[in-house]
Amino acid sequence: MKFVNTKFDVNDIEILQSLTQDHRKPYTEIASDLSISRNTVNTKIRKLLENNIIDNYTILVDPNWFFQKIIFLEIKTNPHEPWLAEQLQNLPQCEWIDGIIGEYSLIIKCAIKDDFTATLNQIDSLMAKSASKKYQIIDTIQCYKENGHRFGKRSKVPQQLNQKDQLLIKILRNQGKKPLTTNQISQYLKKKGIQISQPAVFKRIKKLEENNIVEGFTISINYKEFGYKTKFYVRIKVDPASYKSVALEFLSKQPQIYDLYRTGENYGLLAIIRTADIDSFNTLIQNLYTDSRILDTYTTLVLEERKK
Repeated sequence: MKFVNTKFDVNDIEILQSLTQDHRKPYTEIASDLSISRNTVNTKIRKLLENNIIDNYTILVDPNWFFQKIIFLEIKTNPHEPWLAEQLQNLPQCEWIDGIIGEYSLIIKCAIKDDFTATLNQIDSLMAKSASKKYQIIDTIQCYKENGHRFGKRSKVPQQLNQKDQLLIKILRNQGKKPLTTNQISQYLKKKGIQISQPAVFKRIKKLEENNIVEGFTISINYKEFGYKTKFYVRIKVDPASYKSVALEFLSKQPQIYDLYRTGENYGLLAIIRTADIDSFNTLIQNLYTDSRILDTYTTLVLEERKK
């Protein structure tokens, strides 16, 4: 991942790059790599947190097996219905919600762990109260890239996770502005009525890593602060025989494409793209068409990023 250097110096950028690769890396090691003091690293990370540059400490988990379903919902609403966006955003399955331009005014990403039907019933119940009552589902089949991380073919299918492991992953995916210690996780679980010691938490996390269930420890970033001010949803039509190869060999390697999914639609790939401006986006689209297997694209511009 490369950042556009706007307000911050080279060390800020390099520290963020280090944290995206492994947020558990000791400050002394980061300082040694960058030839600066540990105190400087500590100060810079604290400022990055205070300025909301770092949104969240999180982990990488392959969504292709961890979630039962990932869907996107395009919803028609209007400014007189602020409650609808708020209640949709409060659904536990909702990972983000964006205001968009076009026929639909909202697009929502939902990552569903258990009951897909129950989630749809919740959405139907909310939409029944809206003025337009209009929405459509973009059903994903495969995730090739998420949060800038590429997911390839697994050598083995992970085993079923028990309740404690599932809760551990949920906690690790949403640690907040500070990485949690194993002791803090243990105390949190005990408050939820789950008795598990600090050493047991450590061993479970280690096993999740060894089994490639947790693929890495990273951070979520406020991209706008680094010059990536424009966000787009781009549907891509590809020669039907080439969807997988185009996704893995070409599209997922584009740094501006942060998320990439195979869908069941006529435009069978959905890419989420961030660029510095419209001109940069135009350059990217022209580059995509250098691959003759890409037949057409359809773009939706994000007007507002609403975060869960």
